Amino acid sequence: RVDELKGGARRRAPKKRRETAAERDAKHLDAVTALSNLSTSIDLAPDLVRGGPAAAKGTGALALVEKIVRTCRDCEEYSEEVCTEIENKCAIVLRNLSCSPSCIESMVAEKEVILEAVQKLAQRDDEDQKFHTTTALYNLVTSNRKMGTGVNEILTSIFQSSTREDTRHICGNALISSHSGGKNAAYSDGSIVALV
Repeated sequence: RVDELKGGARRRAPKKRRETAAERDAKHLDAVTALSNLSTSIDLAPDLVRGGPAAAKGTGALALVEKIVRTCRDCEEYSEEVCTEIENKCAIVLRNLSCSPSCIESMVAEKEVILEAVQKLAQRDDEDQKFHTTTALYNLVTSNRKMGTGVNEILTSIFQSSTREDTRHICGNALISSHSGGKNAAYSDGSIVALV
């Protein structure tokens, strides 16, 4: 690229330096950290959740979190530690948004998006991810019991795989609440058996 200078002289524009993998990791982690920090604001939370319908994967923070969780491990340049930290921040965003009463209905409307992200987070070994994920599900299940049966499978999976007592306790309470809320509440799917 050539830029014109005064007096007709020409010079070459400096080449852009290629971004290193570490710089890219830091930028993505910084972006997710910023979203995590913004999600702590009760005033901003409803604006973060707003987006398109769940079928269209929305345009709000929920769709962004789902996409990040779904794709971050596909980036070959990301180390395991970076992926885990990014996923932790995503789980924190879900937890924070689920704490805001003004977000519950919108989050339930986007439950497919949430459950896709949560399903992937529940499969990880990181106990902090499991804790934040379980807390988000607990908040959603106890505030509005329209999350569907998929949530019971995820909670059961986390309950069985978690080594943290507080995570297991939250799972148990969420499972009981989830089962007691339906019109045809039944314990036949095995979720409650994990508690016994």
